[in-house]
Amino acid sequence: DIGLASLMEFRRPLMMWQVCALCDLGRIEEAGAFHKELRALFPKNGKSGLQMSMLSDDEAFPAAKIALAKKDGPMAISKLEESLQWLGEETFLGSSDHAYLLDLLGDAYQLNGQTDKSAKAYARIRELLTGRWDWGVIYSRSFYKLGKLYEQMGKKVEARKEYAKFLDLWKDADQGLSEVADAKKRLAAL
Repeated sequence: DIGLASLMEFRRPLMMWQVCALCDLGRIEEAGAFHKELRALFPKNGKSGLQMSMLSDDEAFPAAKIALAKKDGPMAISKLEESLQWLGEETFLGSSDHAYLLDLLGDAYQLNGQTDKSAKAYARIRELLTGRWDWGVIYSRSFYKLGKLYEQMGKKVEARKEYAKFLDLWKDADQGLSEVADAKKRLAAL
């Protein structure tokens, strides 16, 4: 059946995003079980020499997401850096998952106490071209996250600038979003 064959083609990406969703929900054991099943769908001989076009072609990414959910900073950093290297440079062909990876990498660096590297990862999100379009929420949240980091580092002027930009980007956001309320509170306190 052609329809079933087409659906099977999407099995790996769907399972990969399911691992991510389960991690975000705190259901790490379930994510691990899906990851085990997902790993069986990757080629046994590893990655080909071709540059990856989709994040779902990268076996390291779901492992990184699980490591981050388990608060294992070093493992998450290792796997995310591997994923970014494999993903290569951002191009205008197809979608770009660079922003998502850089956001997670910034979180992993922060978890590991590497605030300077975390700030650089969040700042790199702004340099992306297509990644900003594909991951607009992550792009705008990078200003909020960087504001919090700058505040933690004692860089009040930079923190104010980041919070102000975030609030400008989200000026029409739904009421009650925790990031907006927190950014307003932090900006007022600076």
